[in-house]
Formats: sequence, structure tokens, C-alpha cells
Amino acid sequence: MNPFLLVLGAAALGSAAAAKDTSTPPVQVFIMMGQSNMLGEGRKDTLQTAVTTKGMYPYLWDKATGNWSHSENVRSVFLMASGGADASTTLFNNEFMTGAETTPAALPGIKSTNKDSIGPELGIGFALGNYTTDPVMCLKSCIGGRSLGWDLLPPTQKSFDYTDPASGVVYTYAGYHQSPNKWKKGTTPKPMGWEAGIQYDGDVFRAAQVLQNLSTYYPGATE
Repeated sequence: MNPFLLVLGAAALGSAAAAKDTSTPPVQVFIMMGQSNMLGEGRKDTLQTAVTTKGMYPYLWDKATGNWSHSENVRSVFLMASGGADASTTLFNNEFMTGAETTPAALPGIKSTNKDSIGPELGIGFALGNYTTDPVMCLKSCIGGRSLGWDLLPPTQKSFDYTDPASGVVYTYAGYHQSPNKWKKGTTPKPMGWEAGIQYDGDVFRAAQVLQNLSTYYPGATE
């Protein structure tokens, strides 16, 4: 399974009544969704060996301080939950991009803990920091063990029929918010305790919550 990356552009948030500060550009938000590969299981201890012993990825290490580099403009935010908008959420990252192991401060209604593994956000984030000095956020909202064609099915996907080449049986595959994931064409589907697109709904909702509270995740940002 491959992750997918939704680049939804710059977040133009904040109160319309507030005076616009033109001296600070809006935060450019890159929303990262997917499943296990986007979640990331790269070990930080292995990364540290590669960086400090083998001299790989020098941009991740500050030789002057003998410690991990921190991006000055790229924020790393990572939330995870299993299910829709009402699922219990855990915050793993809420800091400027770094390879260091961190524990974000607790937020109301959201659990907080550290994560000792990394995903693609680390390489992407530092590349974005090299490209621009404007405020940037890599906003990751995902969980592992999900199917792009079922749990993460988007609202535009409708049901479709598929003929099993081995048996010749025609199955109807679920569209958005249908259940179960498939059934024999012409029969009545028996819903299960999950629907197509539930994880998509939840991941999008959690990303939207971050953007609605932008300054909590990017200090000082208003839009």
C-alpha cells in the first residue's frame, strides 16, 4: 500500500474582523493523509546512527551544538485517531520540524505522547524549509492499517461492480458511506459496524480542527 499526500495549499484562516498583518505571510499548510506508509515506522535510533556515525542527512544535525537541527519556519503537527470525528485523538508532534524525539504539550480533549518513529514528513519538511522562508506546516492526520479503497474512500467515490475472474461472481463494491465493503450483486447488503470513508471523514475533520485553531499549532500565526 502506498500513502497519498493531499496538498491543500495555504490556510487562509483567522477572524475576518482582525486587522491583517501584511508583514507576515500566511502559513502554507501541506496536509498529509494515508495509512501505514504515511504514518511512518522509521526508527529514530537508526536515524541517529546514520546521521551522527555515517554522516548521512547532514541537514538534520547541527554540528555547532552537537544536536538535532530544528527548522526555523516549518512546523510539524501529527494527530492520529481510529475512526470518525468522534474518535479519541492523540497528538504526537507539535513543534518546529526536527529529528529529535519530542513530547508535545497536552491540549484540551486531546491526548499527548511522544513517538519514537518517523515518517515522510521529516524529509519533506526540511525540503520545504530549503525552498521558502515563509511559515510552513506539515500537517499529518493518519493512522496505519487502513485501506485507501475502503476506510479512506473519499465522498466522490460511488459503488461499482467487479467480476471475480476466478469464479465469475459479480460483486458490488461499496461507495462512500456504504457498508459492508462488498456484496454479491443483486443481494441485499448487510451493514457492519463500519462504513466506507469513515477514516477519511475523521482524518479530514482532525486536520480542519488544527486549521481552525492555527495559533495553537503555529505560534503567532493568524492565517
